[in-house]
Amino acid sequence: MTNCSELTIFRIVDSQSQNTASILVLRELDGDRHLPVFIGDSETKAILLALEETKISRPLTHDLFVDFMQKVGCSLQYILVYKFFDSIYYARLFFLNEKNENFFVESRLSDAVAIALRCKVSIYANEEVLDEAGISSSQLKNEDKEYNVPEEDIKEETALLEYDNQELEDLLQELVANEEFEKAAEIRDEMKRRKIEQ
Repeated sequence: MTNCSELTIFRIVDSQSQNTASILVLRELDGDRHLPVFIGDSETKAILLALEETKISRPLTHDLFVDFMQKVGCSLQYILVYKFFDSIYYARLFFLNEKNENFFVESRLSDAVAIALRCKVSIYANEEVLDEAGISSSQLKNEDKEYNVPEEDIKEETALLEYDNQELEDLLQELVANEEFEKAAEIRDEMKRRKIEQ
């Protein structure tokens, strides 16, 4: 895709804000820009369940959407964060139907991410969005202080670099078994980052 960068989930941290449950941080794969997104409790749960590929007895709304999409012969191709205005991200889901026709629908970014994870498709952002809303690693640490993210969370992220791949895998299994999904998501992202850099 031209004038776009692919994103990955960098981490999800608790927010101290009364209006949001968490901060979802997306990072460009080939750069140092991050997009912090405030998300609610239900969206946080939906994203974490998808990250860990956890099966639940009854489908959530995002699972229902994916099920319906497949039943009517549509496949999700990718999602795109195409605009950032008034501190709000705007996203689109791009589909291909059984007649090989392309179309898109509008979506909240948190919902788009939850659906993209279930369909295992890429997340992109326009360069304009990254230029306007993207923040660097150093800025992100300052933002963490502003959002009251505990200092130990920042140190823990750095400490992951000290683990080898097998130790990370063992730690991931332990966290999932203990249902510590947020920390498990951070481990999974670090493992994914290492595979990309190999």
